Amino acid sequence: MKRSDASIARQVREYRKRYPDKAILCDYDGMDGWAALAAGASVPPIRGQVDAGLLAALPKMQPYEPASTPLASDQWALAEPGQNYVVYSLGEPVIRLELPSADAEFAVNWIDPSSGSMTGGDAVRGGEVRTFTPAGRGRRVLRVTRK
Repeated sequence: MKRSDASIARQVREYRKRYPDKAILCDYDGMDGWAALAAGASVPPIRGQVDAGLLAALPKMQPYEPASTPLASDQWALAEPGQNYVVYSLGEPVIRLELPSADAEFAVNWIDPSSGSMTGGDAVRGGEVRTFTPAGRGRRVLRVTRK
């Protein structure tokens, strides 16, 4: 029986909380690697060409669960708070994220988890909770980076 991406991501996140310094590997066969990545898995299979800037930022990022604006139950995030954020949304289209530093500007991009291609390029100011809604439905990856 194939387990869902959501159940594996929840399990990865639970282990990441318990063992923050350990590598977390699992059977990624058929799983969306972006879900595993955002949950905190080690070396997940990400499809497509991944932006070099994101690859450079990932080692500095940790699982992120904002207390002031919790993510939906089918969303997982990694962050280097104040600098870089990656949020995976399995179904809920709206992502709410608090961005610190009112004097900072953040670039907003959407990643297609099937191809790795990035779209967007909009900019938002920090200092408040922002709501991000992708064009279209289904799985989405939000990338927010301080400029």
